[in-house]
Amino acid sequence: MINMKNMKNKDLLLLKANVKKLWNGFDPETKLKFPEDTVLNSSANRKIFENIYKILDTFLTSSKYLKKKDMELPEAFHITNKQINEFRLSNTPISISRFTYSINTQVSLPNMKKLRATEITSWLLNNGYLKEVKQKNGKLSKEPTEKSESIGIVLEEKENTHGEKYKVNLYCVKAQKFILSNLNEMTK
Repeated sequence: MINMKNMKNKDLLLLKANVKKLWNGFDPETKLKFPEDTVLNSSANRKIFENIYKILDTFLTSSKYLKKKDMELPEAFHITNKQINEFRLSNTPISISRFTYSINTQVSLPNMKKLRATEITSWLLNNGYLKEVKQKNGKLSKEPTEKSESIGIVLEEKENTHGEKYKVNLYCVKAQKFILSNLNEMTK
């Protein structure tokens, strides 16, 4: 028998968060959505996960076991196929920061960690869609590769209000779709 008093707050919150993921049809470890035809996604099992979640939530909230501010661990960012299909893309090529903001606005749940642009650009860099280039000022920047052109990432030169020129990667509709379809892999 598990002695909940000996469990650390962090462990209980993680258990509660993982049960919630199971209830919502996601693998807690990989963050991937369960296929519709799997036993873990059956209505009976989802009801069991829901009840376990509610019992944990009731215990943690009513027993004063945890302080109110410590009640929820933020969930890792994840996106469902339905959210990908319903996502409103920008027809105008946009920067990764603007695209990430759009993703967080359209997809994030109240207790979900926000997606960071660096998670996307690091994955693109590691998979050969971006490369690091040393600039004249000595700083490194990320620029598209030949591979990135095939998915719709383009480099554009802009000018700020002080007349200084700079380069920015822009993500066309095709690149936005590519990123959305690989987001769960990017945020593992």
